[in-house]
Parts: sequence; C-alpha cells; structure tokens
Amino acid sequence: MNQPCGCQPATPCGLGNTFTLVLVLFILLAIIGCICIW
Repeated sequence: MNQPCGCQPATPCGLGNTFTLVLVLFILLAIIGCICIW
C-alpha cells in the first residue's frame, strides 16, 4: 500500500500511526470496560 501517511500533511508518519494505535486501544478498553460494568 503506497498511501501517504496520515490525513494531515503536517503529521509525521510515526506520530500518526502511534495516535491511531492508542486511539484504537482506548476504544477497545472502553468497550471492555462497559462490558465489565454491565
């Protein structure tokens, strides 16, 4: 996949990937947390 990294040109490739990874992990933790609460 030869796509440019990130949606914003000013965002470095590594920073964008890290932010996406953290965001996905946070969402997964939130979903697991909701399941555990219920």
